Order: sequence, then structure tokens, then C-alpha cells
Amino acid sequence: MKVLYLHQHFEYQKSGTRSYQFAKWLVEQGHEVTLVTGLDHDCEWMDGIRVLTTKTKYCQTLSFLGRLVSFMHFVVMSILLMIRTKNIDVIYATSTPLTVGIPAVLVSRIKRVPMVFEIRDVWPDVPIELNVLKKKWMIHLAKKLEIWIYDNAVHLVTLSDSMKENIHNKVPNKKITTIPNLANNRWIDHLSFDPKQLVEEFPCLNHSFKVIHHGSMGQVNHVEYLVGLAEKSKEIRYIALGNGAEKERLERLKAERNVENLFIIDEVDKTTGYHILAMCQVGIVTVADYEILNMNSANKFFDYLGSRLPVVLNYEGWQKRVLNHYEAGEGFPFANQEAMIKYLRVLKNNKNIYESAASNAKTAAVTLFDADKLSEKFVSVLQSSLSKETASCRKGGMPGTDSHS
Repeated sequence: MKVLYLHQHFEYQKSGTRSYQFAKWLVEQGHEVTLVTGLDHDCEWMDGIRVLTTKTKYCQTLSFLGRLVSFMHFVVMSILLMIRTKNIDVIYATSTPLTVGIPAVLVSRIKRVPMVFEIRDVWPDVPIELNVLKKKWMIHLAKKLEIWIYDNAVHLVTLSDSMKENIHNKVPNKKITTIPNLANNRWIDHLSFDPKQLVEEFPCLNHSFKVIHHGSMGQVNHVEYLVGLAEKSKEIRYIALGNGAEKERLERLKAERNVENLFIIDEVDKTTGYHILAMCQVGIVTVADYEILNMNSANKFFDYLGSRLPVVLNYEGWQKRVLNHYEAGEGFPFANQEAMIKYLRVLKNNKNIYESAASNAKTAAVTLFDADKLSEKFVSVLQSSLSKETASCRKGGMPGTDSHS
């Protein structure tokens, strides 16, 4: 296959390397991949993947208008790059943002090739629920755009079954496959580092029991939750590693409330990030108090499991069910910090319970979320979509013209 892979926020040196893993796996299996991204990577070839960039300026601290301008720049420039790419068999486009679907659909029609669309976040449901999208005309337009993209995809990929159910209610006859985020076990298991040297670079790691929040610090992540936990359990050290729009607020709250057992570290490269995870004892995922966020599929959850870290959540949903089934952690109602702290203290003070939970976390990572196994599933989705559409594409038909097909 010759795959045109569209991902505006493509990363390979930081966390969230799902697209890199999938694209690399395709190349390893003998397929050709051209990846179009908005980020200005300094290389045209990456492990056999051809990388084209629109050099779109974007950061999480942009205003709503700034983000909209950024998204539209990517839409226009990516269309030009995609049209110039020859001999494509299938397009694979991944959100967010949802506007990635615009060039994917248009180029799919122009080149008469099938398009598979991956939904990483339930959008626009989340910004509507969080009151980010307020104007009725914008909400109406966003919902129309969502369904138009789904209708024009031959196959949809979601990151959790709860997301799949949400999308199925909107396009009930569409083919949808769940491929969760990845635990890169093969890579993690071969990491090596010097703990003493790491502690010298990050002195906050010099503590017997550390709970880490690794990744984005945006509005949906509600990282200020860590401040309340730290205030109520001073014997536990909390670490927030990453960047985002809410990082400055977290730093301000930490200073105002004099929380000495909360440490905030700037984002690091992927390898160093995993080294830091290996030095911690528990991983935490936090979200704002909105039920729709319970279906999220944050990368950090899978990084924790792959790194043998029991996981705690400040929400309940499909990830809590995974943790409960494997006895690898626990999810709690948003308002019940006391219950979470009680559980963390059990892990801290009972070595047998902790070691069992840590081992079970790795078992879940290998059984359910192994990167190699899920990469094979990803390739099978592309191949099945291609085989169903090849005949009509060659005859000049356009994929996705039948509504909810």
C-alpha cells in the first residue's frame, strides 16, 4: 500500500507518538508512507517515512481566533501538499483538530481514493460541553462538519469503545473500529539509564513515593487537582511533567498555597520522560469534572501501564473498568479526593499490594494495549478499507457518497 497519513500535530520525540508508531510499522511491513504534518520537523525522511510539513504555527496558549487561523492555514497548505503526492492508495487522517477532516475529504475526492478517519477526541461534543463553543451558529456548523467528515470516510477509528458508541449514535451504519492508544512495551522494556544521574538532573525524584502526572496541562486536564491532593497528603510527592495552557496557573496555585510536595517540570524528550516514569511509583490521570471526559484516551494512561505504574484517575469510565479488572489501580469520583489519597497511602505503605498492582499494570499493557499488536490491527483496517473501495475508485467513483455507508 501507498498511504498518505495526515496528522497536524505529529510528534516522534515527545509523548503521544501513536502516528509515528503506526507509520513506522507500515514501513517495516513494506508499505510506503507519506506523512503530512503542521509541525516544522527538520527532516524529510524519518525511519523510512516521508515527512512533509506545512510549517503551521500553533501552541496551546493561542486564543480561539488564533487556533482557528492556525487550523485554516493547515487545511489550505496540506491540501496543496497532498495533491502533489502521487500514486496514493488510501488516506489516513487523524484528529484533533476536527478540521483535519476537510483536506482529507477533499483530496480523497480529487484523487478518488478511500479515506479512513481516526477520532482521538469526541469533538465538537467536548468544547460544547466545556462551554468553549458557545455561539449557536458555530455549534451548528461544527456538528455539520463532523457528520460530513464521517459520511465521507469509508471507515472510522476510535480510541475507546465509549467513543465508538458515541459516534455510532451519530452515524449508525458506519463501519467503526476501536484501536486504543498504545503501550510501546518493546521499546520501554529495553530502556536503560543511570538513576543517580537522573536524580542529579531532577532532584525531585529523590523521594520514596512519587505520583506523576505526565503530559498536557490544558483545560480538560484540570491539573490544579494535584494541588488539593498534595495539600492533604504531604508525605506523598506529586510531580507534574509537561506543558500547556494551565501550567502557569498550576505554578501560581502552588506558590499561593505554599505546596512544597508538588513539583512542576518542563516537558522533556520522550526517552527522558520514560526514564522519569521509571523512577516514579504511581501515575495519575486527571480531567475536569465533565462526564463526557470519562471516555478520554489520554496517552499517559498507557505510558503508565507500560512502565509498570499503578494508575489512579479522578473520574470513572472505561479506564476505571480496565484498572479494576486487572487490579492495576483505581478510578474515583471527581469530588472524592479523600478516597484517592486513602488508596495511594495503601500503595505506599503495603509493599505486597503495590508490587501486585505494578505487575498487573504491565500485564494490562501487554494484553490489551501492546503497540505491535495494535499496529497490526491498524494495518488490517487500512487493507480492508482499500480492498472494498479499489474497484469503485478505479471506475471513477468517489468514496463515501452514500450517506452513513
